[in-house]
Amino acid sequence: MMTNLKIIHFVLLFFAYIFSITLTGSIQARINRCMGDGTAEDVGFAEFNPFIHVGFLDVIFFVLLKIMFGTPLPVNPSNIRGPYRPLKLGIVFLGRTLIYLFLALFSATGLILLVKSCVMVGAAPKNPFALIDIAQQGATPLVYVLSLFFGLMVVSTTFLSAFCGIRDLVYGFVVVRFEKDARFVEYANPIMIFGVLLLLVFFADPITNFFLRLVCMGAMAILAPFGL
Repeated sequence: MMTNLKIIHFVLLFFAYIFSITLTGSIQARINRCMGDGTAEDVGFAEFNPFIHVGFLDVIFFVLLKIMFGTPLPVNPSNIRGPYRPLKLGIVFLGRTLIYLFLALFSATGLILLVKSCVMVGAAPKNPFALIDIAQQGATPLVYVLSLFFGLMVVSTTFLSAFCGIRDLVYGFVVVRFEKDARFVEYANPIMIFGVLLLLVFFADPITNFFLRLVCMGAMAILAPFGL
Protein backbone atom coordinates (compact mmCIF):
# COMPACT_ATOMS: atom_id res chain seq x y z
CA MET A 1 0.00 0.00 0.00
CA MET A 2 1.41 3.39 -0.99
CA THR A 3 1.95 5.97 1.72
CA ASN A 4 1.04 9.62 1.19
CA LEU A 5 4.72 10.49 0.64
CA LYS A 6 5.08 7.79 -2.03
CA ILE A 7 1.95 9.00 -3.77
CA ILE A 8 3.25 12.58 -3.77
CA HIS A 9 6.61 11.37 -5.08
CA PHE A 10 4.91 9.33 -7.84
CA VAL A 11 2.66 12.20 -8.96
CA LEU A 12 5.44 14.81 -8.92
CA LEU A 13 7.80 12.55 -10.87
CA PHE A 14 5.06 11.94 -13.44
CA PHE A 15 4.52 15.68 -13.94
CA ALA A 16 8.29 16.30 -13.99
CA TYR A 17 8.62 13.91 -16.93
CA ILE A 18 5.54 15.25 -18.71
CA PHE A 19 6.64 18.88 -18.36
CA SER A 20 10.27 18.23 -19.32
CA ILE A 21 9.48 16.10 -22.36
CA THR A 22 6.77 18.44 -23.65
CA LEU A 23 8.77 21.63 -23.18
CA THR A 24 11.96 20.19 -24.66
CA GLY A 25 10.18 18.64 -27.64
CA SER A 26 8.35 21.86 -28.50
CA ILE A 27 11.57 23.88 -28.26
CA GLN A 28 13.49 21.37 -30.38
CA ALA A 29 10.79 21.41 -33.07
CA ARG A 30 11.26 25.16 -33.40
CA ILE A 31 15.04 24.78 -33.44
CA ASN A 32 14.76 22.22 -36.22
CA ARG A 33 12.69 24.73 -38.21
CA CYS A 34 15.45 27.31 -37.75
CA MET A 35 17.97 24.74 -39.03
CA GLY A 36 15.86 24.28 -42.17
CA ASP A 37 13.69 21.26 -41.35
CA GLY A 38 10.09 22.01 -40.42
CA THR A 39 8.92 18.37 -40.42
CA ALA A 40 8.35 18.18 -36.65
CA GLU A 41 6.68 21.58 -36.50
CA ASP A 42 4.36 20.73 -39.40
CA VAL A 43 2.93 17.70 -37.56
CA GLY A 44 2.37 19.60 -34.31
CA PHE A 45 5.48 18.99 -32.23
CA ALA A 46 6.04 22.72 -31.77
CA GLU A 47 2.88 22.85 -29.65
CA PHE A 48 3.09 22.56 -25.88
CA ASN A 49 0.78 19.54 -25.94
CA PRO A 50 1.70 16.50 -23.81
CA PHE A 51 -0.51 14.22 -25.91
CA ILE A 52 1.81 14.82 -28.88
CA HIS A 53 5.11 14.44 -27.05
CA VAL A 54 4.20 11.59 -24.67
CA GLY A 55 2.85 8.31 -25.99
CA PHE A 56 0.92 5.43 -24.45
CA LEU A 57 4.10 3.36 -24.11
CA ASP A 58 5.63 6.15 -22.04
CA VAL A 59 2.76 5.84 -19.54
CA ILE A 60 3.26 2.06 -19.35
CA PHE A 61 7.01 2.46 -18.83
CA PHE A 62 6.36 5.02 -16.11
CA VAL A 63 3.90 2.79 -14.24
CA LEU A 64 6.30 -0.16 -14.42
CA LEU A 65 9.72 1.49 -14.20
CA LYS A 66 9.07 5.15 -13.33
CA ILE A 67 10.79 6.38 -16.48
CA MET A 68 9.63 8.00 -19.72
CA PHE A 69 11.40 8.55 -23.02
CA GLY A 70 9.17 10.84 -25.07
CA THR A 71 8.13 10.53 -28.70
CA PRO A 72 11.05 10.96 -31.15
CA LEU A 73 10.74 14.05 -33.33
CA PRO A 74 10.49 13.32 -37.06
CA VAL A 75 13.46 14.68 -39.00
CA ASN A 76 14.03 15.01 -42.73
CA PRO A 77 17.76 15.75 -43.05
CA SER A 78 17.45 16.47 -46.78
CA ASN A 79 15.77 19.75 -45.80
CA ILE A 80 18.90 20.84 -43.94
CA ARG A 81 21.26 22.49 -46.38
CA GLY A 82 23.88 25.21 -46.54
CA PRO A 83 27.59 25.64 -45.85
CA TYR A 84 27.16 24.84 -42.15
CA ARG A 85 25.14 21.68 -42.68
CA PRO A 86 27.22 19.42 -40.36
CA LEU A 87 26.80 21.95 -37.54
CA LYS A 88 23.06 22.22 -38.20
CA LEU A 89 22.70 18.44 -38.17
CA GLY A 90 24.59 18.34 -34.87
CA ILE A 91 22.20 20.88 -33.39
CA VAL A 92 19.21 18.88 -34.65
CA PHE A 93 20.42 15.56 -33.26
CA LEU A 94 22.00 16.81 -30.02
CA GLY A 95 19.66 19.72 -29.29
CA ARG A 96 17.36 17.85 -26.93
CA THR A 97 20.28 16.57 -24.88
CA LEU A 98 21.50 20.14 -24.34
CA ILE A 99 18.00 21.46 -23.57
CA TYR A 100 17.47 18.74 -20.96
CA LEU A 101 20.81 19.62 -19.38
CA PHE A 102 19.80 23.27 -19.24
CA LEU A 103 16.52 22.32 -17.55
CA ALA A 104 18.43 20.18 -15.07
CA LEU A 105 20.79 23.06 -14.32
CA PHE A 106 17.87 25.47 -13.86
CA SER A 107 16.09 23.00 -11.57
CA ALA A 108 19.22 22.34 -9.49
CA THR A 109 19.78 26.06 -9.06
CA GLY A 110 16.15 26.55 -8.03
CA LEU A 111 16.39 23.65 -5.58
CA ILE A 112 19.45 25.10 -3.86
CA LEU A 113 17.91 28.57 -3.67
CA LEU A 114 14.61 27.22 -2.34
CA VAL A 115 16.13 25.11 0.42
CA LYS A 116 18.74 27.65 1.48
CA SER A 117 16.15 30.40 1.68
CA CYS A 118 14.10 28.41 4.19
CA VAL A 119 16.59 26.12 5.92
CA MET A 120 20.04 26.97 7.30
CA VAL A 121 22.51 24.77 5.43
CA GLY A 122 26.18 25.06 4.59
CA ALA A 123 27.62 24.08 1.24
CA ALA A 124 25.03 22.50 -1.01
CA PRO A 125 25.41 18.69 -1.28
CA LYS A 126 26.29 17.29 -4.68
CA ASN A 127 23.29 14.93 -4.51
CA PRO A 128 20.00 16.83 -4.96
CA PHE A 129 18.15 14.36 -2.75
CA ALA A 130 20.42 15.26 0.16
CA LEU A 131 19.01 18.78 -0.09
CA ILE A 132 15.50 17.34 -0.17
CA ASP A 133 16.20 15.41 3.04
CA ILE A 134 17.36 18.66 4.65
CA ALA A 135 14.20 20.41 3.47
CA GLN A 136 12.03 17.62 4.88
CA GLN A 137 13.53 18.15 8.33
CA GLY A 138 13.37 21.92 8.58
CA ALA A 139 11.08 23.43 5.93
CA THR A 140 7.34 23.91 5.65
CA PRO A 141 5.32 21.23 3.81
CA LEU A 142 4.93 23.53 0.78
CA VAL A 143 8.68 24.17 0.56
CA TYR A 144 9.35 20.46 0.95
CA VAL A 145 6.96 19.54 -1.88
CA LEU A 146 8.47 22.22 -4.13
CA SER A 147 12.00 21.07 -3.31
CA LEU A 148 10.97 17.48 -4.05
CA PHE A 149 9.60 18.57 -7.44
CA PHE A 150 12.80 20.46 -8.30
CA GLY A 151 14.88 17.47 -7.24
CA LEU A 152 12.82 15.11 -9.37
CA MET A 153 13.18 17.54 -12.27
CA VAL A 154 16.96 17.35 -11.89
CA VAL A 155 16.97 13.55 -11.87
CA SER A 156 14.44 13.09 -14.69
CA THR A 157 16.06 15.63 -17.02
CA THR A 158 19.58 14.26 -16.49
CA PHE A 159 18.29 10.78 -17.32
CA LEU A 160 16.49 12.12 -20.40
CA SER A 161 19.60 14.00 -21.51
CA ALA A 162 21.65 10.79 -21.34
CA PHE A 163 18.97 8.75 -23.13
CA CYS A 164 18.45 11.32 -25.89
CA GLY A 165 22.20 11.75 -26.29
CA ILE A 166 22.57 8.02 -27.00
CA ARG A 167 19.40 7.58 -29.08
CA ASP A 168 19.78 10.70 -31.20
CA LEU A 169 23.48 10.13 -31.86
CA VAL A 170 22.69 6.66 -33.18
CA TYR A 171 19.82 8.11 -35.22
CA GLY A 172 22.13 10.77 -36.64
CA PHE A 173 24.73 8.16 -37.53
CA VAL A 174 22.13 6.07 -39.36
CA VAL A 175 20.83 9.11 -41.26
CA VAL A 176 24.29 10.21 -42.39
CA ARG A 177 25.27 6.69 -43.44
CA PHE A 178 21.99 6.24 -45.36
CA GLU A 179 22.58 9.51 -47.24
CA LYS A 180 25.97 8.25 -48.38
CA ASP A 181 24.85 4.71 -49.20
CA ALA A 182 21.18 3.82 -49.76
CA ARG A 183 22.00 0.13 -49.23
CA PHE A 184 22.64 0.92 -45.57
CA VAL A 185 18.85 0.89 -45.03
CA GLU A 186 18.96 -2.88 -44.35
CA TYR A 187 21.15 -2.22 -41.31
CA ALA A 188 19.25 0.84 -40.11
CA ASN A 189 16.52 -0.83 -38.05
CA PRO A 190 18.79 -3.32 -36.23
CA ILE A 191 21.18 -0.50 -35.33
CA MET A 192 18.34 1.78 -34.21
CA ILE A 193 16.87 -0.95 -31.99
CA PHE A 194 19.68 -3.17 -30.75
CA GLY A 195 22.44 -0.58 -31.02
CA VAL A 196 20.53 1.88 -28.85
CA LEU A 197 19.59 -0.84 -26.35
CA LEU A 198 23.19 -2.02 -25.99
CA LEU A 199 24.50 1.50 -25.56
CA LEU A 200 21.82 2.22 -22.96
CA VAL A 201 22.69 -0.91 -21.00
CA PHE A 202 26.39 -0.08 -20.86
CA PHE A 203 26.44 3.72 -20.83
CA ALA A 204 23.11 5.13 -19.60
CA ASP A 205 23.96 5.01 -15.88
CA PRO A 206 27.55 6.35 -16.18
CA ILE A 207 26.44 9.18 -18.47
CA THR A 208 23.47 10.03 -16.23
CA ASN A 209 25.66 10.10 -13.11
CA PHE A 210 28.26 12.24 -14.90
CA PHE A 211 25.59 14.68 -16.07
CA LEU A 212 24.11 14.79 -12.56
CA ARG A 213 27.46 15.72 -11.00
CA LEU A 214 28.07 18.25 -13.77
CA VAL A 215 24.66 19.87 -13.22
CA CYS A 216 25.05 20.10 -9.44
CA MET A 217 28.55 21.56 -9.78
CA GLY A 218 27.25 24.04 -12.37
CA ALA A 219 24.40 25.15 -10.10
CA MET A 220 26.78 25.71 -7.18
CA ALA A 221 29.17 27.61 -9.46
CA ILE A 222 26.31 29.89 -10.60
CA LEU A 223 25.31 30.69 -7.01
CA ALA A 224 28.82 30.93 -5.57
CA PRO A 225 29.38 34.61 -6.57
CA PHE A 226 26.26 35.50 -4.57
CA GLY A 227 27.53 33.77 -1.44
CA LEU A 228 24.96 30.98 -1.70
